[in-house]
Amino acid sequence: MLKSLIKNEFWHLLNSLSMRKKSTKRLMTIILGLILSLAVYLSVTYSMMVCESFLKINAISSVPLMIYFSTSVIIVIFGVLYSSGVLFDFKDYDLLMSLPMKTQTIVWAKLIFMYLANLVITIVVMVPAVIVWMFYANATFTQVVLQLMSLPLVAVIPMKVSNLISLMVSYLSRYVRHKGVFITCFTMVLLAAFMLVSSLSTQLSLEGLTNVSLALESKIHMYYPPSILFSGIVKGRLIDLLLYFASSAVLAFVFVLLLTKVFKLVHSGLESVRLRSSNKEVLVKHRSSFTSLLRKEFNVLTSVPIYAINTSFGVLLGLGFSVYILFFDVQLKLMLIMNPTLIIFIPIIIASVFNMSPTTTSSVSLEGKYFWIAKSLPIDPKEVYMSKVVFNIILNGPVALLVSICVSWVFKFSLTWSLLTILFTVLTCILFSFLGLVLNLKFPNYDWLSPSVPVKQGLPVILSILFLGLLLGGLGVVVFMIGDISLAVLVYMIAMALMAIVIFSLYSHLNRYAHDYIIEG
Repeated sequence: MLKSLIKNEFWHLLNSLSMRKKSTKRLMTIILGLILSLAVYLSVTYSMMVCESFLKINAISSVPLMIYFSTSVIIVIFGVLYSSGVLFDFKDYDLLMSLPMKTQTIVWAKLIFMYLANLVITIVVMVPAVIVWMFYANATFTQVVLQLMSLPLVAVIPMKVSNLISLMVSYLSRYVRHKGVFITCFTMVLLAAFMLVSSLSTQLSLEGLTNVSLALESKIHMYYPPSILFSGIVKGRLIDLLLYFASSAVLAFVFVLLLTKVFKLVHSGLESVRLRSSNKEVLVKHRSSFTSLLRKEFNVLTSVPIYAINTSFGVLLGLGFSVYILFFDVQLKLMLIMNPTLIIFIPIIIASVFNMSPTTTSSVSLEGKYFWIAKSLPIDPKEVYMSKVVFNIILNGPVALLVSICVSWVFKFSLTWSLLTILFTVLTCILFSFLGLVLNLKFPNYDWLSPSVPVKQGLPVILSILFLGLLLGGLGVVVFMIGDISLAVLVYMIAMALMAIVIFSLYSHLNRYAHDYIIEG
């Protein structure tokens, strides 16, 4: 029965990616292969940069621990963004509970599916890192083999941390009237706190710069105790690998027992509606149709936590980064002063943060079978679609603009480079707002069991990420090869001119086929 449930999860995944259709199976295989290749390339490049930097300061032995800690942080963050939808927010809960199986079996199936997804992240990030480190550090055969053997265990503890956060937030939402808003806000606060602690764990004092390796290891050990055993694994101690395996297994079984106890309770709490009687008079305000559509988009955002958390994550990262560089990070400022050419990558970094998950890639699919409401409204179809584009720009644009201004001020950019950074950030936000909507209209998915399917696994989401990686990754390679700030300005201007042409083309496409999308949708 457990095997059948896991197969069912993968069947839903393939369905969301349209890989059950022969016409799109080959295309999706190529797309996923490109994304995987891009991820491996970025992982190898990042590992080489870290190894070269740590080799210069005689701290090459700390690289595996640093990569391990970074991977754990990534798994926790993405786990929090994903686990609530997989564990609790799915439509076939009643059907599964009516089957002759234990609740523990359902819990195990959900957790194993999440573990396999996190295992892919672990392999993509850590296998290239171990291989690169092996050549830089002249590691022994035992050190490399033990690290590779530990990879299946790396995702277990951080995954349970993210699951525990999601469980705690979902359980507390039972006592709140507006559950979606509470889950979104509370999760965002916990994520912000976690990222702040993670960044502080790698910040070294001036005294620590004399022995970077020892200082970095002690800080990571203090903030993340499981890293103590991983340090022993890196040093080639088999006993630490066995202890790491035992502790991960015990933690997994304890968490399954805990989740099994409260699984039905959390679901009943999420599905309940808290009513509040009120005899107050309500003044009905007149709004334009476009304003009402924007309000509808906001209501969808606040009522679907996984949708709000994923699409607002860039906003959270942007605000956190602005505060971080303004008040905390002296090392980043010093690094930029020592190597001024690094500023040519800053517009790309900012643009990538705010366009990882635009609302338009899943807003149409999230309406599901209720899309007929939009079709029946006596308004211009263009307003329906432009409201989705404008809403994503309103959500991400102001914060992206704020981050660009803060970065330009903190790093003392010239007027030309400041305006370029701001304009490039705004243009990419507009571009991916339109692109995400067109992709979602071309490949909608109205038949989903959990909102995590269109938000995290949908074909429009994956295509948007692929286009984002190709655009910004290709632009990054070009400016890196040039290495000159003045020439980089010219490259960015050409890129922005091409982006403006694509934006106009997408806008014209929506104007031309908006009515057809409404009829066919």
